[in-house]
Amino acid sequence: AARLKDIAFIVLMAGPAVSGDKIISKQIELLMHAGGATEIEIKTELARQEQVYKVVRTNKGWDELKLELQKDAKESLNKMTAEERKAVGDEEKLINTSTDAKIKGAKSLWFKYFIDFDPAKQLEKVKCPVLGLFGELDMQVPLDLNKEPMEKVFKKSGNKDYTIHVFPKANHLFQEATTGNPAEYATLKKEFVPGFMDKIAEWIKQRAK
Repeated sequence: AARLKDIAFIVLMAGPAVSGDKIISKQIELLMHAGGATEIEIKTELARQEQVYKVVRTNKGWDELKLELQKDAKESLNKMTAEERKAVGDEEKLINTSTDAKIKGAKSLWFKYFIDFDPAKQLEKVKCPVLGLFGELDMQVPLDLNKEPMEKVFKKSGNKDYTIHVFPKANHLFQEATTGNPAEYATLKKEFVPGFMDKIAEWIKQRAK
């Protein structure tokens, strides 16, 4: 829509308006908080994530990062009960497998692209009508991190036809949720919150011919 002139409108469903590194860090903060983590634990994890971003951007320090991730995995195991650790089985294998998976993910082209991609720079160029939809309880593209920046982008760009709508009690998938935590996705009704499709249809009807 930023490149082509013949796009009639776009509907953004839980679309981010800030760079990927901010999205990931906020996800970590919210999910750890929901899981009962202490402020110190959250601060430590966010610092580790900043280290990941730096290593990815500079392509330096991979060996050091791997050692730190292995150390984190061992500390997580040490916090488990004896019964939980027994269920884990081969702890060394688990540590290496989980660490290797994290390193592989951080080295992917997608991750390198995502952490530095700023959607605001593209949204600034969009001149067609835009409907931006957010879930109040979204923990993956959090409302308080993305709604205001999206509004600022369109005000700055001069786009006169944009609508931002928030669905109460909705998670990232626009299901009616209790907490918004991804862990509860599978336990919820496989349907959108009331009025979701109606809102989209009504908005499109007013603009499409």
